[in-house]
Amino acid sequence: MNHTARTIEGTHQEDHDRFLRRFKLKITPSDIEKLDYAYDMAKYGHRNQVRESGARYFEHVRATALILVDELGITDLDIVTAALLHDMLEDNFLLTSSRIKVTFGERVAALVSTITKPAKEDPRFKSNNERHQWYFEQIRNGSPEAKIIKLADRLQNLRTLASCPSEKQIAKIKETNEVYLPLIADVAKEYPKKASYLLTQLEDALASLTNKITSSNQNPGHKT
Repeated sequence: MNHTARTIEGTHQEDHDRFLRRFKLKITPSDIEKLDYAYDMAKYGHRNQVRESGARYFEHVRATALILVDELGITDLDIVTAALLHDMLEDNFLLTSSRIKVTFGERVAALVSTITKPAKEDPRFKSNNERHQWYFEQIRNGSPEAKIIKLADRLQNLRTLASCPSEKQIAKIKETNEVYLPLIADVAKEYPKKASYLLTQLEDALASLTNKITSSNQNPGHKT
């Protein structure tokens, strides 16, 4: 496995047992079994996908879950499970929303559905922009918990975006400022400390990326 890529994703010291040990004495043994199943399902579902960093895609969903657990102190089974599964509906056919509901419960299914983009071939949308705008509105109307998962997802992506082309970095910076940072105010109504932490971390990640892009523009021979 690409150790450098896993370092970029922030999961180079992680494994299955270490992930689950975080939850001992915090959730019931039966809930740990459910989380274990979600972990394995996410790992299997993303098994043929690779990130631009070179890491397997599963490293991203695990890292997103770890932001919730290690940085935000969230051990709510449904929220962590939804974080592990947050790209499953969009990226593969292993699970459907109804299957998630049957297997993991209605709340997990609702969280995952809220943060899942509509398929590119969805006939409801005449353009990619229309599809994205619908998706952004869906998140804005979602629960605070869904917004926290999406913000953790975006934070993890920003932290690893340096391995992507500068054009993509610029687009994601713009999108984060326009779409995702405004969600912080909604999260703050229910989770003020978590919202404050996410805002600080997102702003730090945005500043770091912006500085790297500026430096690269000043030194054209340097690739980003």
